[in-house]
Amino acid sequence: MHRLFTYPLLFSSTALPVLVDSAIKSFLVLAIAGIAACMLCRAAASLRHVVWLTAVAGSLFLPVLSLMLPQWQVLPTWLDASHLAQLHGDTPSTIRTGSDLNSSMGDSADELMKFEMGVGVAASNSRSGQAHPASGALLAGQSTKGVSAPSALNDLSAVWIAIWLCGVVAFCVRLLLSQVCLIRLIRGSDAIISGPLHDMLITSSRTLNIGYPVRLLVSDCREVPMTWGVLKATILLPRESRGWSNDRLRAVMLHELAHVTRRDAVTQLAVQFACAMYWFNPLIWMAASWTRHERENACDDIVLNHHVKASAYAEHLVAISTGFNRQTLAPVCGLTMAERFTLEGRLMRILDSKVNRRGASRLAVLLCCMTTIAPLIVVAALHGADPTVDESKQKDRANDAAEVDRGESPADEQTPVTDEQDGKQ
Repeated sequence: MHRLFTYPLLFSSTALPVLVDSAIKSFLVLAIAGIAACMLCRAAASLRHVVWLTAVAGSLFLPVLSLMLPQWQVLPTWLDASHLAQLHGDTPSTIRTGSDLNSSMGDSADELMKFEMGVGVAASNSRSGQAHPASGALLAGQSTKGVSAPSALNDLSAVWIAIWLCGVVAFCVRLLLSQVCLIRLIRGSDAIISGPLHDMLITSSRTLNIGYPVRLLVSDCREVPMTWGVLKATILLPRESRGWSNDRLRAVMLHELAHVTRRDAVTQLAVQFACAMYWFNPLIWMAASWTRHERENACDDIVLNHHVKASAYAEHLVAISTGFNRQTLAPVCGLTMAERFTLEGRLMRILDSKVNRRGASRLAVLLCCMTTIAPLIVVAALHGADPTVDESKQKDRANDAAEVDRGESPADEQTPVTDEQDGKQ
């Protein structure tokens, strides 16, 4: 039973510095992405979406990049994860490479085995009324190394890691329940394989150059069109869509297929995983909100670029958004066409004729990705200064000061007097 509690504590003392280091660096990366998005305020919405998406998804790889990239030790010592590990009794090498992590956990496990052996010997001797000197020395040595059971159980790092894991598990369960809701929607919907709705799907797919099949469903459970599917794209329309006009049906199909051609279902899942990992960081939620906002703006631009009148499209959004229901978890993984609490900003942008709606070229998208990836790599390589170097410099300065007090110059070198020089004198 003792080992069941001590091994999670050893993991927490190693994982907490890495988590804190990644959280601080993710904050910097998202702040840089926000500045870049503000500088692109007059650019296309798809470019700003790329900037936000690269920053949010790249935050997932910060722990791995921090361990793999060469260290750039320019930060203060207290900002380095290795210094945080020292506060918990770990060495700086325990968090820098994967091999060091394994060796650190192995050494700690060996120490725990010795500690448990010492506890067992001491307990047996106490029952027999004898004292074993080796067990006492072992317990004393282990207590000086900071791996005793009371000190380990009182370590706050285990508490923080447990709280973080509870949050991660809660958000992963939220994603799982959203997938269950989507499966239930599929089972309660009717597949459309012919008729006017299917014909509009085929025509709109050809307009956006989509060469793979897209599943079309109609359901009574939803009143707002929605898209999802990482491996198999699915579009869900409300039952009343059978009576929509051709203009409204074409605008809705173009918007939903824009999500499909942009692979927004995949990016939505990546953003949700980032929010689950950094759920305690308020900036990650703001970045996720901006990512969703720019994603819808980019899809609106695609619709308006295919000869859909802005005023008519705004009218369609207002009519469709009245049936939006946020009580279910389906929109967590699904992409809804309209939400009431973000509708006002979208309508103002749709009706603004001065907005840049041109599609982003591949070169522009590549440049935006590099604009975010480059700071991501630089921030991941940042580490605090090596405390051992600072200590050695302080010792050298103290020795120099002591020599100056004794009247000796530290730069002077004592040249030995040879026998020949002594004879000349």
